[in-house]
Amino acid sequence: MKDGYAINRFALGGLQKAGIEGAAAPEDLTDIGNGLCLAGEAAEAYISLQRSLDIDGGDKLQPVAGYCSWEEQEQRLEERKQAYLEQGYDEDKAATFASYDCGVLGSDPFQTGLYLRIETPQAETKEWLAEHAGEYGFILYEEENAWVLQYVGRLHAAAMEQLGVDFAGYMKYLHTYKSCVVILDSVTYTVEMIDDLSLLSGSFLEIYGDNQGAYVVVRMQ
Repeated sequence: MKDGYAINRFALGGLQKAGIEGAAAPEDLTDIGNGLCLAGEAAEAYISLQRSLDIDGGDKLQPVAGYCSWEEQEQRLEERKQAYLEQGYDEDKAATFASYDCGVLGSDPFQTGLYLRIETPQAETKEWLAEHAGEYGFILYEEENAWVLQYVGRLHAAAMEQLGVDFAGYMKYLHTYKSCVVILDSVTYTVEMIDDLSLLSGSFLEIYGDNQGAYVVVRMQ
């Protein structure tokens, strides 16, 4: 709870601050196969997406990374540090270089359970995902040697599509202009960015933390 309001971690709920030991895992982690898990809402959306892809004759997606726990991040960082030590670096430099490679403990977005890394799909499947992922609340982006499905929720996926921006551009837009109007399923919503919950007034549907000290508020017009 934050000042009496429940802060929804889905979509824009983001990470714990980097370096907070044992950052809390989602309580509703759900197995999606291949030994991987996602947060419950994201898992349900992914299963629905894959089912529709199957019906449309697309290739089965090959997930390679989902939820990543604090302990897994810690192990990855330690292994990288040991590799630098074996190359002859001292303790401080090995730890510093390992942090450059792996990030600070607690900073991996996969610990939210809202990200899924998949093997690079075939061209037709990639086109299908680009066209339909937002219908299930996902945005698709490419990283080195793989692709990532990030769960943001259908409303925010629709907002990004209507604004023609990616996730970073969406957050920048809200920080700059403070609000946008989104139409989803013939219903009009307003998405607002506020810095202080004490300034919140009127009815709203949901509140999300942006991991930068501000809040995203969703209202129905």
